[in-house]
Amino acid sequence: MIKKYAKTTLLLISLVMLISLSIISDNDGVSFDQALSSGSASIIDASSLVALGNTSRKDVHASALKVSPKLRRAAQRKAKDMLKKQYFSHVSPAQKTPWDFMREVGYDYIAAGENLAINFHAAEDVEQGWLRSQSHRDNLLNFDYTETGIGIAKGLFQGQETTVVVQMFGMPFPSGPSLVNRNLPISMKNFVSGSLLDLFSERTKNDVVLKITFVTALMSLLGLLYQRHSLRPRKRARRN
Repeated sequence: MIKKYAKTTLLLISLVMLISLSIISDNDGVSFDQALSSGSASIIDASSLVALGNTSRKDVHASALKVSPKLRRAAQRKAKDMLKKQYFSHVSPAQKTPWDFMREVGYDYIAAGENLAINFHAAEDVEQGWLRSQSHRDNLLNFDYTETGIGIAKGLFQGQETTVVVQMFGMPFPSGPSLVNRNLPISMKNFVSGSLLDLFSERTKNDVVLKITFVTALMSLLGLLYQRHSLRPRKRARRN
């Protein structure tokens, strides 16, 4: 009976580990070779992206985003930094986060987020790509955000002429420091329409961390149950 219970416990632990790995692997991106397959520069402008985004927000009865000069400067700095240092991620090789770029321009916020796109050909393509990805759509149409800023940089990335788009979102804090936790982000990348999209939001990060914490706690509980039953003394069979 104990052996049977031990096998069941081990099976449950293995299942939980697989679930945990699947949660983490969902946040892994595709390779840049796949993302840059179309390989040509684009004609994307910030004003069109803002207008398209606000049209989409209107459809879900979310308020229109106002352009923040500070967020625009932060997004532009981020876009240029990615081309200069040849990376496509929310965190730079020097571990600089989107919140660091916002802080540098003096933008204090209650909530903030960032969308990245690369290798699209037009503003409409970027918007449709974000809308087709549920996680990106949630970020773009987030009711918490009231302001936005877009940065666009054109140049060579891994030897190919392309355009990098950075859209930052925020709800400004009236005064004082930001309330958002600035821990290193968990990024999610999706391969959409031949281009690589990147999304970061505090809410997304918190959801994933909560799932991982739950899985870890469940694994610990199963381990304790297994240890308890494996140490239980066995009853010897009586012989007549």
